[in-house]
Amino acid sequence: TSVRLVAVVRTPEDHAAWEQFSTLYGPALLQFGERRGLQAADAEDMVQTVFIAVHRQVAGLDLSPERGRF
Repeated sequence: TSVRLVAVVRTPEDHAAWEQFSTLYGPALLQFGERRGLQAADAEDMVQTVFIAVHRQVAGLDLSPERGRF
């Protein structure tokens, strides 16, 4: 993902950024779950769980260019 998108999803109030993030990654995560045998509803729950984890962890992510690329 782009560093710019990661930077803006760090702000929970930026609904447009989260919409873009979920549009980009939601379908891929859903497909990942279904390919591993999850039923559709369980795959959707897994996607929500992943997004919650991203939301909780992204604020602490160090995006310093000195440390390298994301």
